[in-house]
Amino acid sequence: MVANILREIAVTRTSVRDLAALSTFVDHLDISGSAVLYGIGTVAEAILPVLRRKADLLLVGAIDRRADNITVFHGLPVTAPERFDPESADLVILCHHTQEGGMAATLAAQGFRGQVIPLFSNPNFAAFNNKTPETAKFRDHSGGACIISTTGPEWSVISNQELAAMLPADRTTHLFFGRSDMFLAHFSDDPFPVVDCHQSIAVVEQFLTTTRPRFVYLRTSPHLEGEYLILLVKRCLPDAIVINEFYDFGCLFRSDRLTLSYGFGEQEIAISRYSEWYASLHADLVISKNGGALWNKVVRGFRARHCTYFPRIIPREKDESEPDLPMRTSCQRIFFAGTMSPPERIGGLLLHSDLNYFEYFEPLAQTGCFVFDVYNASHFLPDHDRTFQIYSERYTLESAIRYHRRVPVHQVMAIMQEADLAWHACHNLDLSLIQPISRVVTGNKFTTYIQAGLPIVVDSFYDHMASMVREYEAGIVIHPLDIDGAIQSLSEANPAMLRRGVERLHQHMLTTNRATLAIVYDMAKSAIESGSM
Repeated sequence: MVANILREIAVTRTSVRDLAALSTFVDHLDISGSAVLYGIGTVAEAILPVLRRKADLLLVGAIDRRADNITVFHGLPVTAPERFDPESADLVILCHHTQEGGMAATLAAQGFRGQVIPLFSNPNFAAFNNKTPETAKFRDHSGGACIISTTGPEWSVISNQELAAMLPADRTTHLFFGRSDMFLAHFSDDPFPVVDCHQSIAVVEQFLTTTRPRFVYLRTSPHLEGEYLILLVKRCLPDAIVINEFYDFGCLFRSDRLTLSYGFGEQEIAISRYSEWYASLHADLVISKNGGALWNKVVRGFRARHCTYFPRIIPREKDESEPDLPMRTSCQRIFFAGTMSPPERIGGLLLHSDLNYFEYFEPLAQTGCFVFDVYNASHFLPDHDRTFQIYSERYTLESAIRYHRRVPVHQVMAIMQEADLAWHACHNLDLSLIQPISRVVTGNKFTTYIQAGLPIVVDSFYDHMASMVREYEAGIVIHPLDIDGAIQSLSEANPAMLRRGVERLHQHMLTTNRATLAIVYDMAKSAIESGSM
């Protein structure tokens, strides 16, 4: 199974993700007839103007698994793969960096007999690409440490700054395997030299076989289907110490969520889940931010050692004096920061159907007893101004619900000091859509709230987080569908008293983190010292 997956990804995930080079390549393609785009993401966006300049090519539609949510793409009707008419076009252009193999298989299953045009896996594309990193210049890091990330630092469990305290700066390299356009700039202050792999597994393999690090810290998440990297690392470095950090655990996402949120097909879902299972058996240590009774049942199936770590929890400056706890005011200030769905995706079958926070905010704000500051972590690119325009116009800074785009974490921490409570509850009209991962995870916004000292409002379907809030009396647990009950509970709460429970929970998290870091330090030290012999 490992060999089969590595052969598959060697075909579909070798080329670097260079959209400028891809546009030039597409410009040189000699194609004509009626055409359909398969995939309506950033790849299709990049090549669409080039395709429309081809005189003998007529674009007649697009195929995408999200067709129920996105029905038109730049004037082209969007069809789900299972509803695609194989007689409707002469050719199909595959518009995805890593899923061209699965797309081609789907078209064959649908009976398409026309021409299938791969892009990134096209052998002729390599001639147009000039972004292959020079990994050989890190040959002096041989036998040292390697960090592999698939997303930005905001989606790390243990940060590179924390790893810098235990890894040698002159023998540690950070391989970035994620989307350069979205995340690379976020590593501008990284403590280690960063190599942009442009999502090419060939670059990762070249680096590993050239430098042969003794210690590998691998971060994976289903956000970028990079879980299979553990297979490559263990094949290239069978004797290295490998720690696999799970930011999220794809096995606890429903298949339809992986499809709608991340565009996974059956093949990608199978690879993701197999790779996580493989890591649970063959990694030297698995680190996650998950916990609680349900997660413990999952971990009992692991052969690898597992440790929990609470991201963003660090020691606070000590204040020996008794804290001056303010009295509760008549109008409570509630803070929220986190991922939010665009308004057109709220309701029905959505990408993030469990992220409809406004169903809570609006009735609470109408009581006149609560004011919300809402910071949308999904609103950070210029194009997002249009995506979230309805929110910006409806929830102005003069209203009881004040909407803001994303701001850096350090600014958020300062803003939160003015709030009474922090929000971590979702209103979901269909409880069956709540993902299993939600029941075991400790969300980054949850730990950010705890680090800021804010009592938390959490709903009871976040089992693990709700359990901690109850045990330490660090906030309020509400039922996700009981808005009237939520209004009553919040009206009766005394945030000043709840802050004492937050301090107790913060200390518990610090203790857990220190134990985990000590284990990572011992493993890294042993591995790197053995590589120096």
